[in-house]
Amino acid sequence: MKILSKNEIIFDPVTSIDININKLIINNIKKYFSNHSIISEEIDTINIKSSNYKWFIDPIDGTKNLILGLKYYAVLVGLYYKNKPIYSLIFYPSLNEVYFSIVNQSFYVNTLNNKIIKIKNLKNRIKKIKILKVVSNTKNTLKSRKILNFLSDNQILFKITGADSMNYILLAMNKIDIVIEDGLKNIDILPLMNFLKINNVDFINWDNNKQIFKSNNSLIFFKKNKKNTIFVKNFLNLFKS
Repeated sequence: MKILSKNEIIFDPVTSIDININKLIINNIKKYFSNHSIISEEIDTINIKSSNYKWFIDPIDGTKNLILGLKYYAVLVGLYYKNKPIYSLIFYPSLNEVYFSIVNQSFYVNTLNNKIIKIKNLKNRIKKIKILKVVSNTKNTLKSRKILNFLSDNQILFKITGADSMNYILLAMNKIDIVIEDGLKNIDILPLMNFLKINNVDFINWDNNKQIFKSNNSLIFFKKNKKNTIFVKNFLNLFKS
């Protein structure tokens, strides 16, 4: 595995695996959907102005995890029609797991036996606990003391996981309640949006609106219920002047 940096100042790794998977996915999209636009983390945009379809690709979400030998890295692919998500694919090669959604249904696949299970059937097996479970993937979330103090509440279990897209899978599966992120690139989240929407995950940015199509996103994702809504409201109050 060859490792390079995309940035000469700050180490932003990309590996030969990222590049090869990226080529494989794009070549197949171009083969079967030649009139679709494509946006990938590792190439310039392929913009087909006449097309209503746009693919978002992150060939390896969690490149640092891959380099370090950690198992939480994934291949992310999402498809949008007229800027609305209609398909998500999240594949964890080291975990032999695939999560995918299409239009209004979502599924889990164990690649060892290729058994397909609807996500709603998996979620029914999970027991709820009273404490609010909050995760983030990055220390950037803790950029101010008031956020750290807010998350130190004894009714909140907070963890920086370093698990990238797996945080959102856990949220969709009702295993955690809140995901807070700062500094997200579009490609980190857009491939997942259909899967999240189908599983009743809502989001808002730290400025209290739903803008997401920008290069640097600070977002909070949550399941729609009273407890989580109160948490989100209190969190966003931290940023009011």
